[in-house]
Amino acid sequence: MNFSLHNVTVRYERLPALRDISYEVHSGDLVLLTGQTGAGKSTLLRLLYGDVAADDGVVMVDGVDISTMSRRNIRDLRQRMGIVFQECRLIENKTIYENVGLPLYIRGLSRSEADKHTLEVLAESGISFLRNKFPWQLSGGERHLAALARALVKQPDVLVTDEVTGNLDSETRKKVAAIIREFHKGGRTVLMATHDIEMIEMFSDANTLELREGEVVHAHV
Repeated sequence: MNFSLHNVTVRYERLPALRDISYEVHSGDLVLLTGQTGAGKSTLLRLLYGDVAADDGVVMVDGVDISTMSRRNIRDLRQRMGIVFQECRLIENKTIYENVGLPLYIRGLSRSEADKHTLEVLAESGISFLRNKFPWQLSGGERHLAALARALVKQPDVLVTDEVTGNLDSETRKKVAAIIREFHKGGRTVLMATHDIEMIEMFSDANTLELREGEVVHAHV
């Protein structure tokens, strides 16, 4: 999946969250969006999966202007993406097993197929032992691992993570990095917003787009 931003500006209450951003992401890229809190990283990610619209400029996904897509097209686009939100957004009254498997039931997989894939991704993420627990029973790191497993269970073309390692211990951070590396190994695209220095160092080979106050201050491909 390819993404292109051409002179994109996004305003919140007339204040620009992003200013005149141009950038391209090619299929198979590993991209780090860096910058401090408030730099515009989350807004840029939300542009790419159609959660916010550009006030100026054009956002293209696989050559199609995202502003021309219907709600159904946007929904189909998101089905091709695994998204890990900063706040995880786990469903508190469902077990981790139910949370992780939910995207498969939404997609319409049979019970046996959904069970198989859910168990596999829980094992690969190292959190099988948490499957019968509820989100409120998990530590912050465990919640992030569960959210990552839910994003990966549907085998997406693109993985999008927003501060996935925020406040994690070093061991969990390394585990998250290994899972993301394994996903990217298959030639799939990763878009990762982070201001975590340790993660940035672990992904020193990635393409990097650094934002400050909504503007690009550095881009490395």
